Amino acid sequence: SDVYQCSEMFDHVGAAGTFDRLHADHKIVLSLASAHSRISCIIAVLTVVGGKELPELIEPISVRMDRVQRFMQLFDPRKICYVCLFELTNISSVC
Repeated sequence: SDVYQCSEMFDHVGAAGTFDRLHADHKIVLSLASAHSRISCIIAVLTVVGGKELPELIEPISVRMDRVQRFMQLFDPRKICYVCLFELTNISSVC
């Protein structure tokens, strides 16, 4: 089955992405990070958006970080959620 099935829990979970516009795919990633963490989530918002379609529609980094933070608080406001900026100079450096 292609359905995601994982019941394992971790103290801390990390996720990263450009979160260029918070859409359904981003929300799935963030939801899974929250669902599988007991204590905290660390979310890295990447600055590099090269290669994205319609780059003129990409929101400013401060808006993206705020939207991610607010979305994460919907799950459990008591859970620690660090939203940090991660600057990349070249997307090809990420494997």
